[in-house]
Amino acid sequence: MAYPFQDTECSNLSIDSRQRIRSDWGRLRSKIGSKAKKVSADLSSKVLAFKPLTKAIKLEQASRKNKFKFEGLEPRLLFSADPLTALLESATNMELTVESDSVLLRDLSDNSILAQQLLADTSSVFITGSLGDDSLTINDSIFANGNSLSVTFEGGDGVDNIIGQSLDTNASFNWGFVGYDAYEDADKANVLFKDVESLVGGAGDNNLFGDDETRDWLISSASDGMIDDMSFQNFSYLKGGAGEDSLAVTYNDADTWNITSNAAGSVGFHDFQGFEFLQAGSSLDSLLNYSGYDSSVNVFLAEDATSGYGSA
Repeated sequence: MAYPFQDTECSNLSIDSRQRIRSDWGRLRSKIGSKAKKVSADLSSKVLAFKPLTKAIKLEQASRKNKFKFEGLEPRLLFSADPLTALLESATNMELTVESDSVLLRDLSDNSILAQQLLADTSSVFITGSLGDDSLTINDSIFANGNSLSVTFEGGDGVDNIIGQSLDTNASFNWGFVGYDAYEDADKANVLFKDVESLVGGAGDNNLFGDDETRDWLISSASDGMIDDMSFQNFSYLKGGAGEDSLAVTYNDADTWNITSNAAGSVGFHDFQGFEFLQAGSSLDSLLNYSGYDSSVNVFLAEDATSGYGSA
């Protein structure tokens, strides 16, 4: 269409009128055309001006395609088990046990509950003794069914003792001074103690560990012994601490010391490790047996010294 209306619609106009209309429309179309070209040129220049920016945007978008996007997770509360604690006000004869999925500390004189907490919420037990004589009996249920509890008893003043005679005969239990630091998971303490005068283990395998203090250990019979002023009973494995510990035997049946490695061996019914000094009993025929030792042996009779020990 040359102009915005057909000839049939202008059939009633004169020839001069039609020519004027065509002339006017031609001028209008020329002006519109020049304007359109200018606008098109302006737009082209602007697009060219934005080409570097467009290229940068494309490069950024391409680099983002190969990047991981991390989204922050909503904060969550982590619940952990807490220790069961008890502070004794007077001399107490007590039992630590598990009943109905709860850890109970019971006064054996009247069966009252001194402390209680759900087993599932309990990671360990801490008991602080009174100024009097306190006695703690540990029931076998504390360590039964895979329970990973640890029990710490700080006796304080008075004559205090820990009794574990009911502990599983088919299990092994580690007892150690407060401050004892296990180097292996297998040596982690089940029972820790401080300021206690007597320890009684069960019929199973009971292991006794020293601490960083220098201590004197004594085996007085097949089942009894002393560490400084504290007595122990029913412990088959003795391990000295980081200090310079000595181990002595005072009963004649233990007349042979089997030395297996540096500072380790067995005597009588006890295995031992971590002792710098050994002292035999009064038997005249006590024997140091190095047949299981894995290196050469030197014995200095004049100095009472031998391989693996400061003195023997």
